[in-house]
Amino acid sequence: MEKELSQLIHFVREHPTARLYAEKWGTETAFESLPAVSRKELACAPMASRRYKEGGGMARVLRDADGPLLIEWSYADIAAEPYGVPAARPLVYFADPGESLTAAAWCYEHNMVPLIGEQNAAVVVRAAEAYQVDALLCDGRSLTALEPYLTERRAPLESISVVDTSFSSGALSAARYAKRVRLVLALPETGAFAESSPDTYPTFSVLPGCMVEEDDGLILTKVAHLVTPVIRYRTGLRGLPGKKNGTQTFALA
Repeated sequence: MEKELSQLIHFVREHPTARLYAEKWGTETAFESLPAVSRKELACAPMASRRYKEGGGMARVLRDADGPLLIEWSYADIAAEPYGVPAARPLVYFADPGESLTAAAWCYEHNMVPLIGEQNAAVVVRAAEAYQVDALLCDGRSLTALEPYLTERRAPLESISVVDTSFSSGALSAARYAKRVRLVLALPETGAFAESSPDTYPTFSVLPGCMVEEDDGLILTKVAHLVTPVIRYRTGLRGLPGKKNGTQTFALA
C-alpha cells in the first residue's frame, strides 16, 4: 500500500485546482509528518478546493454540532465500498435517508434491486414480508426497530450488515437473525474502513486500502482516489490500534 499511498499524495499535492491538502501540508513530504485534517476544516473549505475528481455521483449535506458539511461521492467509489453482502432481495434501512440512498446506490451498482425502508417501521415490516427480503443493510438504530420482525421470521436472513460508528447490544446479538453478520465501521464522509463481527467485537480489522493511526483519536487514510481524498482524517472515534497475523486491527473504545 506504500506505493499507492505515495502516488495518491503526489497526485493530490500537484492537483491544479483543488488546493486544500497542499495548502495544509506546506512543504512537508513525509506521510507520517503530514498534519491531520478535521471535519471542521473540511466543512470550512469550499467544495472546489477539495474536489479532486469529476464525474457523476451523489452530493449531500451532513449536519452535526460542528455545522454542515457538503460531501460528494462518485458512483464508482460507492460501488467500491464494502458496505454489504451480495443478495437477491436486500432491504436497505437507515435512520438517515441520505445513508439509505447511498446504500441503495451501492446495491444498484452491484446489480441488486433493494427495498428501501421508510421511517415507519410497521410499513417496512409489511413491505419486507411481501418482498421476501433475504438480507439487511442498516444502521444500529434501524436494526433495533426491526427486531420484532427479525425474531418472528421463520428462517434467518442470509446476511445482516450493520454500518455505523457504534454498535449496541442489539447489533451484537444479531447473529441469531442471520447466517452472517458484519459490523462495518464507517462515516458518511469517509466510507467504510473497518469490519468486525459479534464474536470479535470490539476488535475491528482494518479494511484493505485503509490505514488507521492513533493520535488523540483514530486517524484514517484511504488510498482510493475519492472526490475528496481521505488522508490523515480525524474520525472523532477512539480505539487502541494493534496487529494480528499481518492484518491491522484495533479495539474500538
